[in-house]
Amino acid sequence: MNSKHLRPVTRKPVRAADYSTGGIFRLISQLFSVFADFFSQKEAQEED
Repeated sequence: MNSKHLRPVTRKPVRAADYSTGGIFRLISQLFSVFADFFSQKEAQEED
């Protein structure tokens, strides 16, 4: 029973680290998308 309880505790940090890496990658991707959209809008305004 003790070993069974130790298993999820060891598995949780690995899952949290994987989620953290995915969250950072997702945040950078979203930030780049917003920046590209803002740059596109600024360029269109300068043309007009």
